[in-house]
Amino acid sequence: MVPSITCCLVTEGQAAERIQRQCLQLRSEMSHFVTNLQYYLMFEVMESAWQVSGSAHSAYLSFHVSWGEHF
Repeated sequence: MVPSITCCLVTEGQAAERIQRQCLQLRSEMSHFVTNLQYYLMFEVMESAWQVSGSAHSAYLSFHVSWGEHF
């Protein structure tokens, strides 16, 4: 018995479902990347920059407060 050729063919609906699944997976991976990038920028870059500028700001304020006490 010879197997039917139709069992090996992919229907248009199955091909569309496969493409849709691949698109959804790509969208999910891109969303995950953007979320991780936002986290990195917020907590690794901005937080460390804020700590540096915060200490500089404190030094600036303490200088001007002590300078004002002389008058």
